[in-house]
Amino acid sequence: MNYTIKIIFSGLAGLFFLVSCKEGSESFLTQDVVSLCPELIIEQETVTRKAETYFDNGEEVGILLLTTGGSLYGSSAGYEKYTYNNRRWECANPTMLQKEEAKVYAFYPYSNALDYLQYGKQIPIGTTSQTDYLIGKQKEGTIVNERNPKVKIIMQHALSQIRFSIKKGSYAGKGKVTAATFSCTEGSLIGTGFKVDITSGSIVNAGSSVDRNKHNIGTWGANNIILKPEAYGPTGTEYLLIPGNGKIKIDLTVDNINYSILCNLDGSMTSNHIPKTLVAGSIYTINLRINGSALEIVSDNMVLHDWINGGSISTQ
Repeated sequence: MNYTIKIIFSGLAGLFFLVSCKEGSESFLTQDVVSLCPELIIEQETVTRKAETYFDNGEEVGILLLTTGGSLYGSSAGYEKYTYNNRRWECANPTMLQKEEAKVYAFYPYSNALDYLQYGKQIPIGTTSQTDYLIGKQKEGTIVNERNPKVKIIMQHALSQIRFSIKKGSYAGKGKVTAATFSCTEGSLIGTGFKVDITSGSIVNAGSSVDRNKHNIGTWGANNIILKPEAYGPTGTEYLLIPGNGKIKIDLTVDNINYSILCNLDGSMTSNHIPKTLVAGSIYTINLRINGSALEIVSDNMVLHDWINGGSISTQ
């Protein structure tokens, strides 16, 4: 009988010890088992090159966990791939959260070719593929650690977007467009080899290659559109650019006559509080008009639209 009582007492004491350690360390029973399980939703009202509300199955984003001092968090080796799978984002080998606070950053799209030791916080971007790059970080004022694994990451577009619209003014001709192109004659708005800092959103130009070639404005020339008094476009005329300033040259062939105009993206042709430079996450519509014998930029030259809130990542 005494032996049985001793066993019971020892078991209770052991249980008390476990509870006490858990309360003292706050992570005794949960250490190395808490990780992020993000849900990513794109909330857009404007047509972009990404799914508007939900990512498709198989889509991949990269998540980076850093300490408050900027070094890699815990056991993290760098970028971690999260794959969307039936309403859940899954990571094969996620970094486990600890008592220490983590800073969370995200980017889209993820690529296995990205090496943290090579790129660090600066992800390569460019305009050739017309990829809608997204970057994000956790909401201001929130804390992420083993006791707070749920996080909301506010996503933003890393690039700017321009659109073109054209209409017929006091022009007596038929208005048949057989060629329509634009090019970047100054600045670094089009090209490859750029980088974006996913922690700050700043663009890094070092090592980039600027593209000065002509690019088609939608299918205006291919479809031989006929200009009308009402604006034509901007559907199909969107083009993603590197944020910044520069000059865009627009060349049109209308009724076999060549027209050109230079659009200064340096503040000299802005109105309605349009920024002096192209801002990431904003859409700019350049309104053109054939008037008399000249191609003009309409007085309200560049209309600015927000890319509606970006998106958000939150855990469940």
